[in-house]
Amino acid sequence: LLSLEAVVAFLFSILFNGFLVFLLSSIFSNSTQNAKLQFAILIPSVLLMLLGCIFTYRTLVWVVNRKILRMDAVRLYLENWPLPWFGARSVPRADILRIFSEKFTDSEMALEPAVTYAVKLTLKDGRTLDLASGLRAPDEAMFIEQEIRKP
Repeated sequence: LLSLEAVVAFLFSILFNGFLVFLLSSIFSNSTQNAKLQFAILIPSVLLMLLGCIFTYRTLVWVVNRKILRMDAVRLYLENWPLPWFGARSVPRADILRIFSEKFTDSEMALEPAVTYAVKLTLKDGRTLDLASGLRAPDEAMFIEQEIRKP
């Protein structure tokens, strides 16, 4: 089920990219315009198209991707699937100092506050890594913690 934010992001990316295609096709189809003007418009337009493509891809990643946590005796692997995106990592189990859950309450845009949970790792070097976020129930976070703690 898609969230309202995902639907809005998809609609925005379609409208943004569609507007740019319409604008550029109307500017460059008119052969009577000055070539210097067309070139001056081309550079910002390419940058806007690149921005639109990045936004569209990010929206697809947001909606389609799932985080996969794999573990073996030596490491934890956090992967994004099926589309490549930032945040994939591998953490040696020996570097984990602490595993804990946090509760988040977001009441900015909703009538009822949205409560989610995250599982985090504190490493021996002092860094804190987000392992899983957006979990809807505390039981989900506890299950992940328990699975990681297993030898």
